[in-house]
This record gives sequence, structure tokens and C-alpha cells, in this order.
Amino acid sequence: MAESNSSRVARLRAALHSTSFLGRLSHPFTVFGDMWVAFRGPDAPSRKMALVFFLSLGVLALALGMAYQRYLRFQDLKALSSGSAAFEDASKNIGEFIHKQAETARHRFSTLPLGRFNVEVRPAVGSEGDFQSAEIEIVIECDSKETRYFIEDNMPRVRDQITNVLLPLERDELMTRDGKKLLKKKLLDRVNAWLPEGQVIELFFLDVIVK
Repeated sequence: MAESNSSRVARLRAALHSTSFLGRLSHPFTVFGDMWVAFRGPDAPSRKMALVFFLSLGVLALALGMAYQRYLRFQDLKALSSGSAAFEDASKNIGEFIHKQAETARHRFSTLPLGRFNVEVRPAVGSEGDFQSAEIEIVIECDSKETRYFIEDNMPRVRDQITNVLLPLERDELMTRDGKKLLKKKLLDRVNAWLPEGQVIELFFLDVIVK
């Protein structure tokens, strides 16, 4: 014979007040079925307990849903943060690449080889010997491509300015660091004084051969 509603309600109330109810949680369909019967049954305390049960489940589901939404939001923020860092790294690399390309282009359009110059070299002070000859290859770096173009268009004149400085030199002026530094300054000062505008910012001795 089927179990009556009153019998099932009584059994539910007994189960809720006993420790064996925890064991019934391993059978959720049975628990839900019992609670649903109690909610629809005539016993007011049992309906109240069933209502509290279903409300508790609703609150639990809402809390789990909110926690899951926060977890998804955290994952989105984490991914966005990683993407921003990657974007910053890529932007930095692109910026460095553009800067290097700009520097390469600037050097390409601002440097100018002046060619080789033959120079007489005097013996060192206090020593005996004949004059020697030296060959110097010079390259300059200008402050702009306009300055470079001007010097290139007036190459004989700028070479003449260089030659006037490269009078017979002492050996130390070509073979020592301090001598080359002083000679470089003299050449820069002479060329920049000759230029109507612009400036030569650097001068290089690519090759110095004493014969």
C-alpha cells in the first residue's frame, strides 16, 4: 500500500531531527522528494522546514553563481593584464627598432668620407732622422644632411681646409692618443669656421699609415 502523506511527513520530521539525515544527503533526489512532499503537505512546521530548505538552496546557488562570476571576471582581468604587458613589450621593441632605423638613416645621410690625405711627418723632437710621409683617411659626421650636401658640393674647398691643417706634423701627433685628439680638434675647428652654416660634429681617422 502506498505511503500516505501524513506518514511521509512524519518520517521526514523524524529524519530532520535525527543524525541519520546527514547520511540521506548522499541521495539528493530522495531528500528533494521528501522536502517537496513536506512543502505541499498539510503539516505547517514541515512546510516551514521545507521552505527554509529551498530558500537555503536558493541562497547557496546565488552565492555560488556570484563566486563564479567573480572568478570569470578575475580571469578576464588577468588575461587583460597579460595582454597589456605583452602589448607594452611589443611597443617597446617596435620603438627600439624604429629608433635604431632612424639612427642608421641619420648616420647614412650625415656621414661623409673626405678621402685620403698625404702628410709629411717630422722626426720627434730631440731625435735625428729624415722626414717621413703618412697617409690619413678621414671621415666626418655632420649635424644634418644639408650640411653634408654642402660639404659634398664643395669637396675641393673643404679638402683644402684640411690640408692647411695637415702641415708637416710630428710623429707623436699621429701615433699617440693625445696627439690624435689634438689634431682632431684642430681639424674640426678649421672646418666649422669655414662652414657658412651647420656644423661638423665628429671626425674620424679611419686609417693612418706612416711610410
